[in-house]
Amino acid sequence: MKCPYCNQEMENGLVQSSRGIFWGKKKHKFFGIPIHEEEFSIADGWNTSAINGYCCRDCQKIIIEYD
Repeated sequence: MKCPYCNQEMENGLVQSSRGIFWGKKKHKFFGIPIHEEEFSIADGWNTSAINGYCCRDCQKIIIEYD
């Protein structure tokens, strides 16, 4: 995949966490599950959360796809 910022080839890999990965607009001091309507889970699990992504080391950007 080409980086949409610099057009260089991106590395395929994984974004991983020991817990779930969530999207939200605000940082929470303590966070376990999405609590606001606009927040949602990107990858669920305990010791198994991983989602495919592409990394551009030049731009320091990561692009992920979720379903």
